Amino acid sequence: MARSSLTALFAVLLVASASAQEWSAAQQEVWSMEEAYWERRQEGDVEGFMDLWDEDFVGWPYWIHYAYEVMGRDAEGREANRAGRLTHTWRRHDGEWAV
Repeated sequence: MARSSLTALFAVLLVASASAQEWSAAQQEVWSMEEAYWERRQEGDVEGFMDLWDEDFVGWPYWIHYAYEVMGRDAEGREANRAGRLTHTWRRHDGEWAV
């Protein structure tokens, strides 16, 4: 994805977090991990991004839950809009959160 696309998506995620009511400590921890997920992906930090994944990760088809739309341009400057669905289930394993 183009960097501008991820920036737009991350801005949407930040708005969602700002509008949240009071969250428990665990909810806040999970949300900070979700933010780290998108930040590392946007920055191209492959190692840091992969550190967020649980060794027992299992993926499902794209039609489950979390809908998103990203608008921007690709590396050649062409309009590149994407939409999809995504569900992240964070779990604590050995004291660490992972997808």
